Amino acid sequence: MASSAEPATPAERFEQTAARMTSESLLETSPESLAAARYLLEDSFDRGVRDIGRYTYFAKLLLQQTLHLAERDPARADAYRRVAIPMAYNLATNTWIGWGEGVGAVEEPHRRLGLEAARLNIALAKEAGLGPERRRNGHWILGAHLIAAGDFDAAAEEFAASRDLASEAGLDQAARMAQGWIHVAAILAGKDAAPRLDATKRALAGGDNGEFFARQYDTALRVFGEQEDESPTAP
Repeated sequence: MASSAEPATPAERFEQTAARMTSESLLETSPESLAAARYLLEDSFDRGVRDIGRYTYFAKLLLQQTLHLAERDPARADAYRRVAIPMAYNLATNTWIGWGEGVGAVEEPHRRLGLEAARLNIALAKEAGLGPERRRNGHWILGAHLIAAGDFDAAAEEFAASRDLASEAGLDQAARMAQGWIHVAAILAGKDAAPRLDATKRALAGGDNGEFFARQYDTALRVFGEQEDESPTAP
C-alpha cells in the first residue's frame, strides 16, 4: 500500500518528477547546447508543418531554461543571456501576424507571448551592451507587435528607435525601412501618411531588399486593415 506521501497515480508521479526537474539546475546544459537546440527547433518549424502551438510551447520552454541557468550559473550568466537574445527575438518574429502567412493559426495567447518576447529581447540586448546594429531589429519587432495590438503611437516610437539605431550604425537602408513603418503605423491610425509611405518606397527601391520591404508594408496594411474591419463595432 502506498504511503500518503507517495504519489498515487502515474500522472501525479509525472508532475512530481517534472517539478523536481524544474527546480534543479541543469548545469550540464551549456549555452552552446541551448543555442543548437534553438536552431533545431526553428529549422523544424520553418521546414515542416508550421504548428504554432507546438513551436511556442518548446520555444518558451527553451527560453525559460536559458534564463533559469543564467540566474543559477553566475560564471556563465552572460553567455546564457546572449543565447536568450535571439531566442526571444525569433519567438517574437514567429508569432507576428503581419507576415501574412498562417495568420489564423496565430491566436491571441501566441501574440501576447510574442509581444512579451519582443520586450524581453530589448531588455536582454541592452543589458548585454550590444551595439546599435544588433539592437535595432528588437525595436522593430516590438513596434510590429504593437501594431498588431492596435497601439499605433507606441509602435511608431519603437520604429523611430529602430530607425535611430540603424542610422547610428551607418545602415541607411535599414533606417529608411524603419521610417516606412512609422508611416504604416500612421496609416493604420487613420492618418494621411500614404504619400510619405510612397516616397519611402521610392527611396528604398534603389537599395538592398527595397522591393521586399515595400511588399511587406503592403502586406501588413492588408492584414491589419482586415483585422480592423473584422473588429466588432459598438451597438
